[in-house]
Amino acid sequence: MIRFAVIALLLVTFAMQTWAQARERDEWDGTSLPITIEVTRDVPVKSSERRSDGSYGQERGALYSSKSFIITKGRRFRVIELMREGTCRIEFEGSQYELSACPWMPGFRDRQADIFRIVEFRNRER
Repeated sequence: MIRFAVIALLLVTFAMQTWAQARERDEWDGTSLPITIEVTRDVPVKSSERRSDGSYGQERGALYSSKSFIITKGRRFRVIELMREGTCRIEFEGSQYELSACPWMPGFRDRQADIFRIVEFRNRER
C-alpha cells in the first residue's frame, strides 16, 4: 500500500512539473515584441488623469495617452515598444500612441488580465 502511495505521489509531482513548464512556455516573457492584446470590455483612452471628482490618478480599465478615444470590446491592438517605467507604444487602427502606463506588463501589481488579454506573442528562444 505504501509503495502504491509513493508511486502515485511521484506521478502527480511529475505531472505538475510538466504542466508548470508547459504553462511557462505559453506565457509572455515580458520582453519580446510585438504582442497583441484584446480588450474584454470598452476601454477609454484618456488624455488626462484627472478624475470626474477632480482628483488625479489612473482608473482601473482605462489607458492614458495624448489623444482620447475608445477601444471597443473585442478589438485588438499591438504593443510595439516597451519604454521606461511601465510606459509603452501601441499601434491601433493604423496610428501609434504612447501610453503612460501599460498594466499588462510584468511588474504591475494589478495586470488587469480580466480587461487586457494577451492573445499573441513571440517569446525568445530559451
